[in-house]
Amino acid sequence: MIDSHPALTAHFPRWAVKGTARHRTTCVCCGHEGLEHTVALAPLDTGGGESGPAVHFGPRCAAAVLHRPVAAVGLAARQADMHAERREAWARRIISQYGPVEFGTDQEMEAAWNHSGNASSSAREARKYVTEFLADARAQLADTTLQPARPHNTRDFQPYLVVLDTSTLRHHWCGPVPGEDAEAFHTSVHRDWPGLVSVTVGALDELSAPAVAFARRGIAQYNAGRGWF
Repeated sequence: MIDSHPALTAHFPRWAVKGTARHRTTCVCCGHEGLEHTVALAPLDTGGGESGPAVHFGPRCAAAVLHRPVAAVGLAARQADMHAERREAWARRIISQYGPVEFGTDQEMEAAWNHSGNASSSAREARKYVTEFLADARAQLADTTLQPARPHNTRDFQPYLVVLDTSTLRHHWCGPVPGEDAEAFHTSVHRDWPGLVSVTVGALDELSAPAVAFARRGIAQYNAGRGWF
């Protein structure tokens, strides 16, 4: 029955569809187990803000709670999934880009922030922004509403080789560095991309690695311009 969970007895006026959870296969509403997936719904207060943690319902129970067709709830969940995926990509990039300088000097922090497409800020402001961004990014990747916790620390970085064209500020190729025969791998990449710059960087994923490579180059130029060596 749909009033079997405490969250359902609080008379919330609305629920927000947070997305699809494939690691949660039991509906808290009817108790059905072994579902292919559940739909995560977050209760909203009268002001429209989330007032508690998400609750996982089977698709039919989610439709009943929302008073909407199952197909409509499924579409809303997929749209929420796409938004979550964009947030995940942002979080991995932020951690990859700023994690290594989190405890760096003021000069390193200022250089990292000011040469990453942000408005020019002092070292104190940059540290504040980076700290807030990193906290938000780690919370995103540690959240288990839609999937188990994902890697979100610098110790989780993997090495990637990025091939850059510094004249056009474009990257042409990026790939993980293998654990074995790394020297042969680098030789092969240099042969395939003659005349371009290749840089090995640590990042949480392949999509973040090019941003890290360009940021590293930008930081070096920024420090040189400021006379920081």
